[in-house]
Amino acid sequence: MFALIEKWKESGKTQKQFSSEHGIKYSTFLYWMKRYRQSSTDSQNNGFLPLEVVNSDDSDRAEHSDQPKVEVEFSSGITLRIY
Repeated sequence: MFALIEKWKESGKTQKQFSSEHGIKYSTFLYWMKRYRQSSTDSQNNGFLPLEVVNSDDSDRAEHSDQPKVEVEFSSGITLRIY
């Protein structure tokens, strides 16, 4: 059914027109449309973002330094520092 949803997206028709032309009840089309959106959202936004780990050659840094061991800058402007 997802392939049919993809076909609808390319058709330029309304959901009602498309479902009628393909012999699908409109409520069934809406059900599968909802499942399609959930599937797309789940696969694209799993709650994780890529993390780049950069190796520091700062061997002079003391074990209990006041410098953070890990620093993460979020797009919102918030910075998380782990000491």
